[in-house]
Amino acid sequence: MFRDEDILWADYVFISAMEIQKNSVREIVRKAKDFGKKIVAGGPLFSLSPDRFEEIDHLLLQEAETNLPHFIKDLTKGEAKHLYANSEWTDLSLSPIPKWDLIDFSKYAVLSVQYCRGCPFDCEFCDVALLNGKEARTKNKIQMLEELETLYMKGWRGIVFFADDNFILKPHNLKEIFLPALAKWMEERRYPFSFLTQASINLGEDEDLMKLMVAAGFNSVFVGIETVEKKSLIECRKVMNS
Repeated sequence: MFRDEDILWADYVFISAMEIQKNSVREIVRKAKDFGKKIVAGGPLFSLSPDRFEEIDHLLLQEAETNLPHFIKDLTKGEAKHLYANSEWTDLSLSPIPKWDLIDFSKYAVLSVQYCRGCPFDCEFCDVALLNGKEARTKNKIQMLEELETLYMKGWRGIVFFADDNFILKPHNLKEIFLPALAKWMEERRYPFSFLTQASINLGEDEDLMKLMVAAGFNSVFVGIETVEKKSLIECRKVMNS
């Protein structure tokens, strides 16, 4: 339940949302405005349709690694702008390790990390390529293991979701570099995590990759089927399933 106390203590209200959450966003914006709080918004809903949210004080479009530092710098000088946008994709090697100590693990069933962004496919109903680009960008092996090590040292034991829109975008990197290192890391720590992720259905054509994922601790993969009708798949440009 969303309570007034969730807003009253804050200096700024930060919102990230997708299209399906737009009604909740309107309610949060109304409450924040009623209490005189400034609002900072980013994420898919705002990046794809900023003109629908002129009442929001600060809009940070596209990726936070690129725009958030500029916003914070301007804010400290009292010069924060209404709109921050960047036409360049973020170098994921610059992504910081999340501050896991800021959350209470007991309130979570699953924690999320991210290895890559982007998707080369052009499914009509999907906004991933618009938001993250068609070229795959990945974090490096050391970066990912440090992120997982931080989670491990903070005491997390259980499910970790690789929140990639398509985990297998760079199969060579996975097979030759990351997955073998991840399997070794997991074995040395007696398998503290189990992993799940999302991938396109062509994962099923790469038996070696699937075996490496299992060895590294993956036990679930979400695959979008949408429809089994070939004509419908072609119409919505989900060609990898057709």
